[in-house]
Formats: sequence, C-alpha cells, structure tokens
Amino acid sequence: MRSLTTALLVPWLALSACGTDDGPVGEIVVESTTGTVTLLGGDAHTLYWSTKSSTGATVVEGASLDQLPVAMPTSLGAAAGPMVQVRDHVLLETSSAVLRTGLTTTSSKLEVTNTDALGEASDETPVWTARATVSWGKPGPAVHVVSLPHVDLSNRVLPTTGSIFVEAEATTERRLFRVDRATDAATALAGSREFADRFPGGGAANATYVGRLVAADDRGASWLVEERAAGATTATRAILVAVPLTGEPTVALPAIGAVTVFFADEASFYWQEGDALLTASRSGGAASIVGHLPTTAGAIAAGFVYYVDGGAIMRSDLDAL
Repeated sequence: MRSLTTALLVPWLALSACGTDDGPVGEIVVESTTGTVTLLGGDAHTLYWSTKSSTGATVVEGASLDQLPVAMPTSLGAAAGPMVQVRDHVLLETSSAVLRTGLTTTSSKLEVTNTDALGEASDETPVWTARATVSWGKPGPAVHVVSLPHVDLSNRVLPTTGSIFVEAEATTERRLFRVDRATDAATALAGSREFADRFPGGGAANATYVGRLVAADDRGASWLVEERAAGATTATRAILVAVPLTGEPTVALPAIGAVTVFFADEASFYWQEGDALLTASRSGGAASIVGHLPTTAGAIAAGFVYYVDGGAIMRSDLDAL
C-alpha cells in the first residue's frame, strides 16, 4: 500500500495526547446484555455484536443507532461458525448455511458450511474460506475456487474489488496471501519472521513473530507483525508493514507497543495499548493518543469508539476522549 510508506519516527513515550484526563464521556447504546458480548462493528446507523450464553449458544444481534437513546436489540441468527460485519450488514455461518442479513438488509443464504473465515467485497460478492480453499461468487458453476499452498487454516479474509487478501496458518508460520480475482492466481505476499530485523534495534533473541491482516484495499494490505518474547503468549511490541501488490514491503508504523486490538477505517488506523487508544493516518505521519478507555475497545465506526462496560454496550465520541 504505497500511501503507507511514511515511517513514524516518534516512539510511544513521545506520543502527544489528544484527550483529557477526565476519562471518556460514554453514551449507553444497549443498557444490558446477557452472556459474553463480542462487538462486530457497524456504520453511522447500525451496530452489530454477538452474545454467547452460558449454554454455549452464540446469537448475532444488531441495533439501530438512529433510535438512540433507546436502541432496541434485534436478533439476527444463531452462529455456528465465523461471523463478520460488512458495511451495514453481517455475514454469519449458521448450522445450515452462510446468512447475509442486517437491520435493513433482505436476508439471503449461501448454501455453504464449515467455513474458516467470511468476507464480502464492495460489489457484494461473498468470499469464504475452508482450510486451504478460498471461494467466492454465487453458488453453482460461477463459483471461483482457489487453493493456497501449504495452508492448514485461514484466519481472516479481506476482499477488495480486484483482490482477496487472506491471513493463513501455513506449515511453518502465519502468512499473507493475495488471490487475484481476475486470474484466480494465488500469491504469497509476506510471512511473519522475515520482518524481525525491521523492528527498532532488530529482532529479539529467541522471539517468535506473528502476522495479522488488519486492512486492505486495491493497492495492497496492512500486515501487523507482533513480536513475542521467548516463552510469552502475548506480544511485547509490533510494527505495521505496508505490503503492496508488487514491489517491496515497507514499514509504516515502526514503534507500536503491545497491541490489544487494531482497527482501520478509510482514513485512519486505531489501536489500543493498555488503556490508551492511539491513532495514525493511513497516509503516514505522526501517531497520537486519542484518549483512554475503561476497558478494551470493540469497534470504531463513524467517529465513535464502542466498548462493553458492566454489561452495557457504550460508545464515546473520539473527539471527546
């Protein structure tokens, strides 16, 4: 992604704070939820999440933000596999099919099950993966099917108008693949360990490196590479690598700490380190602290950050943090 070639030269400790010390001003979106809540995302008018009950059942729900301050949850289906929010709707695998549904979207089914990851391009073409297989299009003869070499599992898929980017568990490490929608050709774009020497001061001895697909467009993908110290199960620091369709990857964000969550919209990246929410422009430049949150952010959409606090789904204006 050539717009990400400008490196951030400011370490985390030198980041400038944009918010205040008074804490976020939160607005209740949904007053009470039952079970374990995972926010999926939304847009200016909708928010989607899943709830997992004590019995293990997972239900996908949504609420219209136009109804605030009294947003009423709507149940959209029981998930038996992956689920993902795309623009104003969601894709979820039920026990019998992949369901495309939303608060204002006519529900439709894709007769597919046992998927690893789901996605949808801006032209509304559905994409699904199952182990090493990437498929897209409507069911029947028009479906495209591509196999990724030496892949055991696909964790995430981000389709664009011309490409399908896949984060996959390969035989030896996590890798980033690109599938050309025009030619059905699959290419391995990046691994994880190859970027160890791109960390400030070089890689750490005996550390492991794990890549994560966090954003993509028709210019390329953003590959978050996290470093885990020997014996650690969580990351200690990270860098963000811009991986273009052709040419050499470049480091876009060189000084990221231990990341809890990472988000991207059309203009900006957002990530959380501890209770601090940080941001940087996708076109490059200095990073800054947006503010501090009482818990882990779950979604960012239309100028708001959403999070679960005490059983309630809350949101705070990014400009008010």
